[in-house]
This record gives sequence, structure tokens and C-alpha cells, in this order.
Amino acid sequence: FDMAPETESMDPVAASDSPVEKILGNFSAEDSSIEKHSSILVVEDNDKLRNFMYAALSSEFTVRTMANGKEAWDYIKQELPDLVISDVLMPEMDGFELCRLIKSGYETSHIPVILLTALSEKSDQMHGIGLGADAYVTKPFDMTLLIRQISTIISNRNLMRERLLDPVSDEATEGPLLENDLNEQFVRRAMQVVRDNMSNPEFGKDDFASQMNVSGSLLYKKVKSLTGLSPTDLIKSARMKKAMDLLITKRYTITEVSEMCGFSSVAYFSTVFRKHYGKPPSEFLL
Repeated sequence: FDMAPETESMDPVAASDSPVEKILGNFSAEDSSIEKHSSILVVEDNDKLRNFMYAALSSEFTVRTMANGKEAWDYIKQELPDLVISDVLMPEMDGFELCRLIKSGYETSHIPVILLTALSEKSDQMHGIGLGADAYVTKPFDMTLLIRQISTIISNRNLMRERLLDPVSDEATEGPLLENDLNEQFVRRAMQVVRDNMSNPEFGKDDFASQMNVSGSLLYKKVKSLTGLSPTDLIKSARMKKAMDLLITKRYTITEVSEMCGFSSVAYFSTVFRKHYGKPPSEFLL
């Protein structure tokens, strides 16, 4: 869809042929951190553009809209949406300040932010990216471009998940994993907690949240956003990665690997391993 400048009329009904489903259809629910019916907050002071975007996105996502950054920030602190799409030039609080607040808060730094603006100067774009924005789209824009930015964020989070699973079962990783310092600290702490509890069969999402000193809901939001996995699935994936690393050394029995990776039952370990890798653990000892 060609999106006209804010001064021109836009028909929200046109969004009925939205490309959202076509573009996001390649991402399965278990692969994406921003899934169908996830919550997206649209912050835009132009009524027609705000309504147009709501109509275009609401077929696939749970969309809330706000008219300025101040009311958006109040909502974000309470509800922690999965993604924020914000205009830059707005009354009361502009999009730059909103982005800064989101990315500098421990409870909100994981939330992806896409900035929309009529400002086309390179310095303005660099300012937005410098504040931590995940993407920057200049008005007027094609609606398909915005949807592709969302899908790119999904792809990037999936790639980050694969990168995180290696150090989660190893001792250390050189260099930063994430650009945002708060997210980096959170992820490294999370990996350390999982490593420390790798052999503990009682370790689950509640213990994970407790050792991270966060609520279960915040742990879920941050881990899901940064890795594409729930805390339970992150623990399981880390254990499977560790199990594979141990098996291919051919130094341990399946029973030993099972115990080292937190499984009290060898039979259950074998079932989970086969489901994860498509082969039984015994095949990796040959």
C-alpha cells in the first residue's frame, strides 16, 4: 500500500487487503518473537494515519493506539507491549524521547521500537538509531515496507536466539551479544543462571524468575522478546545443546549425559532428545 503524507486522506478500509499475513506467513508461531495476536502499540498523533495503521495491522495482531508519547509511555510501563511503532513529531512527548525511555528502562529495554517520521535528514535517522530504535521508516511510506521491518525484527531475534544457545551451555563468550547494555546484562545473567542449574532436574521457570530477581511475567516477556523462546523452552533448548556437546565427545554414557543435563529419567531424556534432534541419543555414540 502506498501511504500518503499525513496531510492527505487515507481510507482505513483499504487495509482489508493488508500484506501482513503474506509477509509474516513464513514465520511459524514457535519461531517468532512477535507472533500473530501479539500486542503492538501504535503511537501517532494524526488520526487518519493512526486509524489506517490500526486497520492494516489488527487482522494479525492485538493493536492498541495512542496519540502522543506521554500516554504511550504510561501504557507501556503497565502493559509491556511486544512491539512499539511510534511517530517522532508528536505533542507532549516526541518519539525520540519515548524511544529513549523504552530502551533505557530495565523492564522495557527488550521491546522493539520502529520510528516513523517525516524527518528525512540522515542526522535525524542516526539520532533515532542512536537511541536504540530497531528500525526507522520515513514518511510517506508503503505499508508493505513497515510490515517487512516487523518481519526483519522477527528474523533478527531468531538469529540472536541461535547465537545465544551456544554460550548458554558453554563457559563464556567473547564480545557483546546485544547492542543494548541492559539487554546484554540480562541475557548474560540468564545464561549464567541456566548454566548453574543445568544438572538440576527441579529447575524450572519459577526458579529461573526467582534467581533473576524478576516476576515470572517479566521474565517471559524479556526472554521471549530477546530469544524467541519462552523461559521453559530456553531451558530445554540449552539442555539439548549441552547434551549434544557431551554426546559427541563419546566420553559419557547416555545415563551420565541425562543426569548432567537435568533429566531424572533416561527414558524421558531420550524422548525429548529424539523430538528435538530427530534421532535418538544412542546414534551419536556410534
